[in-house]
Amino acid sequence: MFKNLLTLMYRQFNANKLYSIIKISCLAVGMGVSLLILLYVFHEFSYDSFHVNRNSIYQMVTNMKSRDNFSKSCISTAGIGPSLLREFTEIKNMTRVSGPSDQFFVAYNKSLVVDNLIFVDSSFLNIFSFNLLSGNPDFALSDPFTMLVTPETGKLFFGDENPVGKVLRYQDKYNFKITGVIENCPSNSHILYNAILSFASLYKMDGFNLGWDGGWNYYTYVLAGSQISTQSFKEKLMPFLDENINNKYRNYGAELSLDFDPLSKVYLHSQAPETLPKSGNTQNLLVFAALAFFILLIACINYINLSTAQVSKRTRETGIKKVLGATRGMLIRQFLFETIFLSFVALILSVVIAESLLPGFINLLGTNISISGNSMIAVAGSLVLIGLLTGILAGVYPAIFLSGFSPMRVLKGGAIGIRKGKSFRNILVVLQFFLAGGLIICTMVVYTQISFINKKNLGYEKANYMIISLTGEKSMTAYELLKNKLKTIPQVLALGAATAIPGHGLTSNGYIPEGQTESMMFYIMDVDADFLTTLGIKTIQGIEFSDEVKSSGDIMVNEAFMKQMGWNNPVGKYLSRNGKHQIIGVVRDFHFAPLHHAIEPLIITNRPWDGYQTGFNYLVLKYSDIAGIVISEAENIWKELFPTEPFIFDFMDRLQKSVYADERNFSRIFTWASFFAIFIAGLGLYGLTTFTTQMRRKEIGIRKTFGAESAKIVILLGKQFIMLVVFGNILAWPFAWIIMERWLENFAFRASDNWWIYLVTLLISAIFAFATVVWHSIKAAKQNPVDALRYE
Repeated sequence: MFKNLLTLMYRQFNANKLYSIIKISCLAVGMGVSLLILLYVFHEFSYDSFHVNRNSIYQMVTNMKSRDNFSKSCISTAGIGPSLLREFTEIKNMTRVSGPSDQFFVAYNKSLVVDNLIFVDSSFLNIFSFNLLSGNPDFALSDPFTMLVTPETGKLFFGDENPVGKVLRYQDKYNFKITGVIENCPSNSHILYNAILSFASLYKMDGFNLGWDGGWNYYTYVLAGSQISTQSFKEKLMPFLDENINNKYRNYGAELSLDFDPLSKVYLHSQAPETLPKSGNTQNLLVFAALAFFILLIACINYINLSTAQVSKRTRETGIKKVLGATRGMLIRQFLFETIFLSFVALILSVVIAESLLPGFINLLGTNISISGNSMIAVAGSLVLIGLLTGILAGVYPAIFLSGFSPMRVLKGGAIGIRKGKSFRNILVVLQFFLAGGLIICTMVVYTQISFINKKNLGYEKANYMIISLTGEKSMTAYELLKNKLKTIPQVLALGAATAIPGHGLTSNGYIPEGQTESMMFYIMDVDADFLTTLGIKTIQGIEFSDEVKSSGDIMVNEAFMKQMGWNNPVGKYLSRNGKHQIIGVVRDFHFAPLHHAIEPLIITNRPWDGYQTGFNYLVLKYSDIAGIVISEAENIWKELFPTEPFIFDFMDRLQKSVYADERNFSRIFTWASFFAIFIAGLGLYGLTTFTTQMRRKEIGIRKTFGAESAKIVILLGKQFIMLVVFGNILAWPFAWIIMERWLENFAFRASDNWWIYLVTLLISAIFAFATVVWHSIKAAKQNPVDALRYE
């Protein structure tokens, strides 16, 4: 039986090579692209699943409530975690993890930067299942000034030597002994590291606030049972918080409360994802899963269309089998078997296609995924399921359709041909280009929004700006000397220093405005006297900072601050926080946060915070031209002044683009998916028009015999498919608009007047269909009518 089916399939393939190749190719490309997208989706949902204690680990979330604001953050102060462990038996263990940062080490007179450096408690390795390749997990991080490195970090400093026991000098100030080597950070971990330093070291280092009420720099994780999520536990927390912190916060009109996110929800469903070093987007994943399904559906539609269009070539086979006793169920099973078999042939090809596209896909996403890297059982199961579902989806209608003919009518030569099932095929073509057109619209809207972001006036200049990182204590404290040296470079036009670069995150603090009794939270930016002028940020009231007022503690505010407070002229008014701070000027609103957010009230000081930092973090340099010369000269000056600190620089426009990396990846995936969707749809349309044209050869010959011009025949053959493509595209408009409006809600500032995108998409689809269909139509119209009339 099985052998007979294979023989029949081989004969069918041999008799219809072109259409069989098109059907298999469409399925293979569709499954290959869908497989890649689904691998990424599975990878995102697998985050943190490798931890043995994953069902008992929770991340602490801090809720800050003030008079006019409520915020959530995964970041907290260092004192809360140890107090929770001491006070509550529900909590079995606890670890704190600092936010990942880029820091430099010195070894063998070599100074290098290590990114994703974190400080953790010694319990870190007991709570999480990160594999220690060498060293004792119970003691590796128990002492101050001990650390773990990944194999790559160890190799960076020591080559092929064993790094255990060696010493790295942190920021050229503290000696850290390497006590172990830890595996590279898994790609599906929301905790990032390339070096791990003991938290106990922070208690021995200068400038760290490790109590309850300052130094918001740490993530806290607890090992506990499910009871930690109950309302009764939260009620027990309130007197605990009142005693330790809220008795102070209430004096400023604020109150702190705690929540706990299960580890399984941290990456995709965190209560405060924007405060995590790495988080996912469930909405994007649903979109990607839908993309995979739509691409697969387009491929299946091609199969159905070509199978039903070829019905005239299989009706006699069906009639004879029915006369010989075959039931409709037997025929359905035969045709389904053919489709499923071809689907698995296509599946094998799809794995090859997916592997060949994988490097580009990884580069597109910046995420390391692989077909073999996941659980082989899960991957194999997914592949079999995709093959089976694709075969059933693509084959069920053709099987029912082909098995439904009357054997008497078929064997008498009844006219059963391409017209049967024509309406259904037309609907499927409309559906194909409904999906393809929708993808093109979404791609263009996303691209337009990103283009708008790139061109948006941010309220400050960003072209020809170089940002130099003040990496260590020496460069931070001697930044003015560095400024004076850099000014000697002819191409340097201006210089200014700040603790943060606009668009890359600011801290916030509570201040009590003049005339009020309760504290309000405001974003803070610390700059030197030249920073605002260097970036072209305009002052619209009062005066700017100068060296003369540098130590007075005076501040500036933005227009949004003035509007929120209802102060027409805030100059001369005071804000209170550890003393009074007079407002000396107002700057024009500028985008200190990404365009996802509206411009909020901002306080600008000209003193760097003297807590965790010892000075400004960045020096911004405006240059006239020839960036290469400026880089070379600046590096020489840096090495002269700070020989043990690495010279790290970037450019303002590049940094601003990096803020929207997720949106760019989103756009690239849409573009990538749209290309394959239109390619598969076009391949199917090519096959369908080829077959349709062949079936109408005699009609074309008759029309030409009666004097029909070639142009009219081309229009006759082409207009049907072009109208279907255009109709499908127009149907996609409202759905694409709804989806993109939902996506654009993430931006407080967005591109407007996108109506032209829909017309351009319609034009692209029409041209594509025209090029595909008309080529066949012209060939048919130019044929010799005598040959056509002889054609059977």
